[in-house]
This record gives sequence, C-alpha cells and structure tokens, in this order.
Amino acid sequence: GKGVVALADSPPTVPRPQVFIVRCWYEVLDHGRGEWRCEVRHVASERHVYFREWDKLVAFLQQVLADSEREAAGPGPRRGPGAGHPQR
Repeated sequence: GKGVVALADSPPTVPRPQVFIVRCWYEVLDHGRGEWRCEVRHVASERHVYFREWDKLVAFLQQVLADSEREAAGPGPRRGPGAGHPQR
C-alpha cells in the first residue's frame, strides 16, 4: 500500500565508527633478545587487551568490528549453517 516501504528498499544500517588506542613497546628479554608487546584499548567499551602476537591483535580488531556490524544490522534472519531451513 501507499506509504509502506519494503525492507529491501531500506538503506543498509552503517556501523558506528570504532576507536582504538594501540600502544606498542619493545620488551627486552634475557640475553639481549626482545619482542614487541601491545596494549589495545577499545574506547567505547573501555576494554583493555594485551598482545604479544600481531595476528591475535588483528583478530581482536576484526572481532570488534564484526560485532559492530552485527549490532548495526539489528535482529534479523538467522545466518550461518542451516539458516532458512527448518530444523529436523
């Protein structure tokens, strides 16, 4: 009817910007060896996480951003394996 907009015609909801503070320092270990260590603070949640491995730091950032996308999308159809198929 008039004035009714289908969901498919609605613009997608854009996730809010996410702000992180990343602090990295070089930690000297025994025998002159060392490694980089990092602290990441997610400003919105005030969550602090420490990392010694770059891939885990990147995975954390990706997870927070993915959660932000899901939050922006709001409740909707279930996604993933079996989505849209009746349970047996």
